Amino acid sequence: MKLAVFNAHVNEACQQTGKSRQEILTLIHEAGITGLEMDIVDITDVSQLKEELKATDMQISSICGTYHFEKTGQADLQLVDVAEQLGVKKIMPVPGFFSEQISLEKARENCEVALNELVDYADKKGIKVSIEDYDSATSVVMDSKCMRWFGDRIKNLYYTFDSGNFLFSGEDELAAFDALQEKIIHFHAKDRALIKMAQADSKKTLDGKMMYATSVGAGVIQMEKLLKKLDSIGYTDWLTIEHFGAADQLEAMLDSARWINTQER
Repeated sequence: MKLAVFNAHVNEACQQTGKSRQEILTLIHEAGITGLEMDIVDITDVSQLKEELKATDMQISSICGTYHFEKTGQADLQLVDVAEQLGVKKIMPVPGFFSEQISLEKARENCEVALNELVDYADKKGIKVSIEDYDSATSVVMDSKCMRWFGDRIKNLYYTFDSGNFLFSGEDELAAFDALQEKIIHFHAKDRALIKMAQADSKKTLDGKMMYATSVGAGVIQMEKLLKKLDSIGYTDWLTIEHFGAADQLEAMLDSARWINTQER
């Protein structure tokens, strides 16, 4: 499997350390991280990004974006177009949210229509669309049940498995993997700590626990067992390291890569 990391972590590491992007990218590449997971809002110049990727010997693992498909039932197709320009074969929209103004049922209905539009458009360009278990109480894809609701209705919609987000909804990550494995095409390697991590961001789970950002292998998520499950289904693609809110992004990236690369599976 290939290791990637969120581009936002690289940018934050630059801010935290005072090092240049070139320096950070060199350090993580030496640790075995050869991919970047991009957010569509950070891609402002495709040509410039291509040049940086070539110069640093990096690739793009996937492109994500946060949307409000629930409001109109219409997809933003730019995510597909930019992926095509960059030769990226996987995209992941966070499709939408419900609220006092838009019920869960209506939000789901609108997001289903928009996702169908996005998937149809992406299929024609050889690009796969996935959704993840997004850790928000108002997300239309908060847990594996929500993901299956869309996946069962949209034939060519796939799943990004975010290992750390099931803790938010109180769902066992191993059971979730088993429920979703047939359509998993991407993996976010995210761990969570349940003890306070100095200067790390925290988030409260639905049952009131406080969880903290941490490097992969340093928290409570059953990462070793999940990696073995990935092996069992023949997954050989990207593992994208994720720890938004980590106190030291460079250290967390390097520690995560070191832990993953030393696992015997």
